[in-house]
Amino acid sequence: MKSILLSLMLCLTACTPSKSSSRLHSVDMDIDGPRVYDYRIDYGKTVLPGGNRGDSDFGGGRTYMARMPLPEVAVATWRTAPAPDGVVVRFVVPIRDQVTDEEWQGELFTLEFLSTPTTLKVNVLTGITGDKGHPRIRRQIYSGTATSNAP
Repeated sequence: MKSILLSLMLCLTACTPSKSSSRLHSVDMDIDGPRVYDYRIDYGKTVLPGGNRGDSDFGGGRTYMARMPLPEVAVATWRTAPAPDGVVVRFVVPIRDQVTDEEWQGELFTLEFLSTPTTLKVNVLTGITGDKGHPRIRRQIYSGTATSNAP
C-alpha cells in the first residue's frame, strides 16, 4: 500500500508542469489609443510574431498561442511614431516570479499585454468565462509608464 501511495505522489509531482517546462498557452497583445510602431515582445528566447506581422504600425488585437515555457522576463518595445521619429518605449516585465503555480497550472492560462503609447499593463487570465467550475479570473502582475528618457 505504501508503494502505491508513493508512486501516486511521485506521478502527481512529476505530472504537474513547472513554470520552466513548456505548456500550451496564449499571449494577447492589445493597444488602447493611437497606433504604435515597430511593436515587439521578446518572450524569453522567442520573439512573438503577433505584433506587427511585417507592418511597421500596430493597432492591437493579436493573440499568439504556442507550447512555450514561462519566461523569466518579457521585453516589450515599440516606437510612438514611425522610425526614425518617435520615442522608443521599452518595458522589462518580470513574468515567472509573478505568476503563481496555481495560475500556471490553471485552465486556459493567458498573459495579456495591454498598451497605450507610453504605458504597459500585464495581466494573468485563467479559467473560462461563464464556467462556474473554472471561473475566469484576471490578476494584474505588472504596470509601468515610460519615462521621457526611455532608450
